[in-house]
Formats: sequence, structure tokens, C-alpha cells
Amino acid sequence: MQNITLVAAVIAVTEAIKRQFPQVSGIITILVAAVIGLIAGFVNFQGLDPISGAVLGLSAVGVHIVTSNIVSK
Repeated sequence: MQNITLVAAVIAVTEAIKRQFPQVSGIITILVAAVIGLIAGFVNFQGLDPISGAVLGLSAVGVHIVTSNIVSK
């Protein structure tokens, strides 16, 4: 539950990228989410290591994509 800040940051950044640059493909936003998670892990954000940060970033963008698809249908 402590990592909700990172999840929110990943979702916000990836959504901002998609809205600012609509031509950007989905793989770019997924890579950005992983990089944000890695950076958070390298700076030891809320006790994360780089691998768990990357996994958290990827899971955040995955949940965002799934919920966006559910809401749009």
C-alpha cells in the first residue's frame, strides 16, 4: 500500500505521454513505465530495489490499460 505514490506517478506520466503524443505506440509507454520503476528502485524510493520498482511500474501501466479498456466498453 505504501507504493501507491509510484503507481499513481507511473499512470500519470504514461497517460500524459499518450495524450501529448497520440502517435506514440503502446510499447513506448510500457517501456517508460518500466524505466520510471527502475529509477525509483535505484533511488530506493519507499524501500524499493530496481527489480521490484520495474515490476511495480509495469503492473501499474498494465492495470491502467485494462481498466481503460473496461471503461471504454
